[in-house]
Parts: sequence; C-alpha cells; structure tokens
Amino acid sequence: MKIKSCAILNLTEQKDALKPLTSKRPIAALPFACRYRIIDFALSNIANAGVESCAMFISESGRSIYDHIRSGKYWGLDLASAGGIFTFSQQNWRREYDLSHGNEYEIYEDHQLFLSKSNAEYVFVLGTQIVANVDLTAVLQFHEENKKELTVVYQNIEQKQIVGKLNEPVLVFDEGGNFSHITQHEKLETSDQDRFPVSLNMFVLTVDTLNQIFEWGYRDHVYLDTDQLILNYIEELEVSAYEFTGYIANVDSIEAYFKANMSLLEKGKFDALFHGANTVITKPKNGVPTYYDKDSLVHTSQLATECIISGQLTNSLCSRRVKVGKGSTVDHTILLQGVTVGENVQLSYCILDKQVVVDDGAVIEGSPENIVIVPKGQHVSA
Repeated sequence: MKIKSCAILNLTEQKDALKPLTSKRPIAALPFACRYRIIDFALSNIANAGVESCAMFISESGRSIYDHIRSGKYWGLDLASAGGIFTFSQQNWRREYDLSHGNEYEIYEDHQLFLSKSNAEYVFVLGTQIVANVDLTAVLQFHEENKKELTVVYQNIEQKQIVGKLNEPVLVFDEGGNFSHITQHEKLETSDQDRFPVSLNMFVLTVDTLNQIFEWGYRDHVYLDTDQLILNYIEELEVSAYEFTGYIANVDSIEAYFKANMSLLEKGKFDALFHGANTVITKPKNGVPTYYDKDSLVHTSQLATECIISGQLTNSLCSRRVKVGKGSTVDHTILLQGVTVGENVQLSYCILDKQVVVDDGAVIEGSPENIVIVPKGQHVSA
C-alpha cells in the first residue's frame, strides 16, 4: 500500500553571499546547468517519491518561483483532488509583523493547516540550496525500518570543502555509530579528520512529530524556518541518519554557484546528477536547436537551445537564446538566458545574468578567486 506523504520546501536560505544574482530572486530560482533552476532538484526529489502535496515557504518575493513552477503539473502537483502545490511568500515580513503585533501564535499556522489538509502520514522537509538527486523513497524506507522519530540525510564532506563555513551543521555519532547530536564545524576545526558528516538539510518525520515540534516552538518562543526549527530540537528526538553518497553541490556563495556549474562539464559528475535512477524534472521550453557558425569553435561547454554561436567557447555554459559574435572568446564563463555578446569580445571567469548586452570589443576578465558578475539587463560598453 502506498504511504501518503507531503513535503515542506524552505526557500529561506541566507542569500546575501550570492548577490547581485539573488537581488530579486531566491537561491532556489537561480538558473543552473543551462536549462534548470535549483528548485528543480528538490521538486524532482519529492515528485519521484510520489509526494502529492507540497508547501513552499519563501522568505521574500516568490515571483520568479511562481513563473517557473506555475501549477506544478510537471512534478505531478497539479491535481486538486490529490493535493497540490501551495506557496507562502514574504515569510520574513510575516514573522516580524506577527511578533510585533502580538500574533506569535499564528507564526506556524500556515504550516500546521497545510499538514492537516494534506492527510499525509509523513512529511519531507527540505532546504533548496542543495543540488542533489536523492532517492527519497529509499530515505523513507530507511526511516520506517529504523523506527526513529526523525531521519536526517547527510554526506561525508571533505574538510577542505567546509573550511571557513563555521556554521555548517555536522553530525556527531557515538561509539556504536548511532546519532548523538549536531554541532557546528567551527567547534571541530582542530580535528584531524579528513571528512565530516554534514547535514544536507533534508529530513523525514511523521506529520504528528512535526506538529509536536511546532508546539515546542510556541512553548519556548522559538520562531524559525521549519528546517532550522527541526535542528533546534533535534536532540529532543530519536534520530536516525541516512548517508547519501551521490553528487551534491551546496550553492551558498558566488564561488560555490560558479564551481557547481563548472563541475558539470565533467562527464562523471554530470552523469551522477542527471543519469541516475531518478529523473530531474524541469519546466519544458520548446525551441530550435542551437546554431554554430562555420567559424565557431566550442570545447568542453554546454549549451541550451536557440543559441547562435559565431565565436569561441571554452569551459563555459550558455542558457537559452544566447548569442556570441564573431571573433569573441568566452572562457570559464556562465551566460544566462538572452545574453548577447558582440564581436571581438573577451570574457573570462564571469557570470552574465539574463538579458545582458556586451558591445563589440569589450573585455570582462575575472579570475578563479574573483568571479565577475554582470547583473541582469546591464549594457556593457567597450
């Protein structure tokens, strides 16, 4: 018998480190790998697990997310009789308003109402800045077999990948290999461990248990996003830990976003993310194939449809409707939708947001340590 489940997605991660790319969009709405958005991975994970109801809590405006997901039909979330997709934007403003007007006992009201109407037994709670293709059906099965109140998904991450990320939530296990508690990486920096078990901000628990956590929050006057609330009370619960060993990228900075996109130019990593057992689903857009001029040269790059390439691309990614003029060289660069690059332009180690226009002869040069960002709609003169 199919177990009914629902999902809560938190589009509430701190996005300042990704500005100006996130000035008017949440991290989850960032374009990724030429034709996807980061939200596609969380939505695909829950869709492949048969989830029928999903609530998305968005810290600020959700316009870019609404435009992408629409009714949620591509992820099987458009059947009103079975559930649906529900969006709650301006969560930061809502929390501040409720606290300042004495309405603190309404802060988790939308969460609990959604859980009640879902008629689900289990709920998946996910953040949306982790790019990963996770089999949540296997996670749920693991959760049921271990008979604990909460299962947290983690991966053993190389220490060099989390150096400087002082608040990274690290799982601590006892001598028997059982979950003990969660700490921050800053408290373990003197350790000689090569890897640390880091939470991927993915959880499964019963709806009843999550409602109990909300009540604890009210009792203790703790008002956090759902994933952070779970971490706050994790030591009050019986916890099992599920290790995920596949490809992940934690998109928490410009450098991380750039490296994650570039990593998919490696066939092994691309296959690990997109050619696993589960399909990564996105909103389809039909378009003509990309055109390559006879003088163009493309090496180790990815391109979406409707591009016109007359110059040279190396180690770069192009979203839909990108144009690169004759004599231009584009190296280690991400060109988002609708970018127009003129003739004899030089681009290296940069990200050009949507609808950027670069005039003939312009030069934009960054470095691996200093990725240059050109914000959406800017016009770059020579």
